[in-house]
Amino acid sequence: YMVSSASFSPVGDTVAVAFVDGNTGNSEVWLTTVGGATRLVASTEAERIEYVDWSPRGEWIAMVTWSPGPDSTKWDYAARLWLLNPDDGELTLLASSVMSPGPALPLAPQWNAAGTRLAYLEGTRVPGQSELPMETSVRVWDAESRQVITITGEPHRLRAQLSWASDGSRLIYAEQSEPG
Repeated sequence: YMVSSASFSPVGDTVAVAFVDGNTGNSEVWLTTVGGATRLVASTEAERIEYVDWSPRGEWIAMVTWSPGPDSTKWDYAARLWLLNPDDGELTLLASSVMSPGPALPLAPQWNAAGTRLAYLEGTRVPGQSELPMETSVRVWDAESRQVITITGEPHRLRAQLSWASDGSRLIYAEQSEPG
């Protein structure tokens, strides 16, 4: 088994740890307390759990899974962003996205400091493009309303590097436009 990601709970008494079995590719998320108690909360057979991040309020764990497509040399990796309830293990699919070959923090989920909003990137392929083979939109999930809004609208742009202001009121990101 290999650890792919880990995240402390906001109180710091529990750690969410994502493991990948090197032989089968199966993944699991375990919660481990400082006292040594462990509990399995999620597992996959066809997808690798690449990233876990506990929300600042402790209500959710953002979890990213990915799986290679039929031809991983042609931008065929697919990633999914899940919200994992640490109390009962319930998974809620928040987004699906294409990504570049090889795992590289797909969807890049970022909680604001209050834990009330989760920003992430959602990518789609741009047919016929070699310079910018995918484009991304910035989306924000609101924990209170359980709604997702898109905060970027211009197509043919690659966005990355999400970062919330310390008060959680503003979000910045880097953007690359289509050449030409």
